[in-house]
Amino acid sequence: PRFNAEGEFQGYIGSCIDITELKKLDAEREQLLKILNEASDFIGMADMQENITYLNPAAKRMVVLDDDADFSKLKIRDMFTKEGANYAINVGMPHVLEHGFWQSENTLLHKSGREIPVSQSVHLHRDKDGNPVFISTIKRDITELKQAKQAMLEAKEAAEVLAQSKTDFLANMSHEIRTPMNAIIGLSQLALNVPVNQQSDYIEKILGASESLLDILNDILDFSKLDSNAIKMEYAPFNLDDLVNQLNSLFSVTAKQKNIKFIF
Repeated sequence: PRFNAEGEFQGYIGSCIDITELKKLDAEREQLLKILNEASDFIGMADMQENITYLNPAAKRMVVLDDDADFSKLKIRDMFTKEGANYAINVGMPHVLEHGFWQSENTLLHKSGREIPVSQSVHLHRDKDGNPVFISTIKRDITELKQAKQAMLEAKEAAEVLAQSKTDFLANMSHEIRTPMNAIIGLSQLALNVPVNQQSDYIEKILGASESLLDILNDILDFSKLDSNAIKMEYAPFNLDDLVNQLNSLFSVTAKQKNIKFIF
């Protein structure tokens, strides 16, 4: 209340404060907290003594900490595997102090002992005088990405092995085809130079060489089986004498043409 010199009441004097800006700041703060709480990535902060000062719910879930867990005594190195902690402290921190940020991959340690590969971004925050105050980090679980990359690598290696096996197969087949073809041609030439009544032996050998060539061609037609890993070793009885005679028919003519003694 306000009174004059004679003590007469003159009215009221008051003041008011515009809290519009305060309300705006509170609203922004609530929005930021909502973003942090609902983020699916690990978000955390630590002071320059490596003490954890903040972890969002996703970070706690990633390393299996209760929502109300006390992490006041938790340090940066406690979140990682032994190798990951050494990497973060001995490589990451110096880099952050020099450049203000650090991006890399690392490995967190799950409460159960399971390793969690993560991609991480670490930033340094300074006060108005330029002094380091705290660091913040965002980490993302890349377990599935790593598994996908490994699967792709294994598939690539398998494809390369298959491609090489195809190349080797075709190279071998080209040589295999020449052998019976040479025998057929050579035996046919010999058969043409003897009387008809003496041709039966050559014709039988030509037939054997033709059957060998047919087997090779059938193998080539089964080439697609390589893609489905359907080619399997077979165990079957065979006549050794017939095999030796067939080999003799295939190679003896070529050997004779080259003046090479060919003996079984």
